[in-house]
Amino acid sequence: MNKRLIRLAALPLIVVSVAVGAEALTFRAETLDVPGTPGCVQVGLFLNDPMMPQSWQGLVATLDYFADMGVLVAGVPPEARLSSFGSMPMPEDGLTDPATLQPAHGGMMTMCQMAATTNSVVLGGGMDIPFMPSTNKEPVMLREVVNNMMGRITLEAQGDIQTLQGVAVGGIQTLQGMDQLFAIVTFPVTGSRGAIQINFSMVAGSNGLIDSNMMTVMADTTGGAVRVGQGSAIPTLAEWGAIVFLAGIVLSTLFVLRRRFIPS
Repeated sequence: MNKRLIRLAALPLIVVSVAVGAEALTFRAETLDVPGTPGCVQVGLFLNDPMMPQSWQGLVATLDYFADMGVLVAGVPPEARLSSFGSMPMPEDGLTDPATLQPAHGGMMTMCQMAATTNSVVLGGGMDIPFMPSTNKEPVMLREVVNNMMGRITLEAQGDIQTLQGVAVGGIQTLQGMDQLFAIVTFPVTGSRGAIQINFSMVAGSNGLIDSNMMTVMADTTGGAVRVGQGSAIPTLAEWGAIVFLAGIVLSTLFVLRRRFIPS
């Protein structure tokens, strides 16, 4: 499988080159089915690096989201939070039960409440999932931008890699073949039935890990979704309309067949 390497002279200017690798770095977003109640839904973003444990200069991820009408709280943007990658005391809470609120770094306000916030751990009853750690104790610069008008989330992390005895250490570190939580996006939902689609951008250079040579190893991506109230057995008004319409067609057909084939 090919891996595309992209040189970042200065973001967003990129020059594309190609290299061959046995396995692909992957980014994925969770898919969740949540009850039709108002609150906040946390969606985990995970990476998986199939190569040997290694250090990276940075990370970039760009997501586009689209919600059915009435699903998202009007005028309230999602919140996006990257892992601090070891810049904060460890372990750093990620997806937990009960939920830990996850505003952007430096964000002082959040509309979410712990009791009304859900995630895959709360729903599934599994073990807490912490943010991916790092042995780096130097600050990692983080950029978390939500454009609610465009439905786009841009995440960037930049750290320093130090060389000790010829070995690169620090920065953002990955573990071989393990799903690691690198970010959480929180969507405020009204409880209305519908879905939020979450896709990684297809723009070249927008999703991957940056190495010490400022080359970005592009990730294969898998989008996710939040399905609100999809488990409900109660049809919506639109679905009731379709049911009535189809029932009318069936009854009309039966009436015509009866008049044609059954003598009075």
